[in-house]
Amino acid sequence: AADAGTAIELSGAPTRVPFGAAWHTAARRAGVRILPAADAFDLDGIDGVIGAVGAARRGAWPVSEVVPTLSAAAFAAWTKEPAAR
Repeated sequence: AADAGTAIELSGAPTRVPFGAAWHTAARRAGVRILPAADAFDLDGIDGVIGAVGAARRGAWPVSEVVPTLSAAAFAAWTKEPAAR
């Protein structure tokens, strides 16, 4: 994902298997960005965002690598960067 310049979805759905600590560490070191998501298809699943944010926190992701926390300017710059970041 880092080489391709894409973010990885970090699902908060309770039916999804969470990434382990080793994955989080390796992904951060590789320069991956994440996108915490509720993975909800209706309002009944919207609480999944709590699980996604919890997973990001447990993974110790810095705010600068969590796509929804980027400022508008930082997001625009990230989307314009070449694929090999």
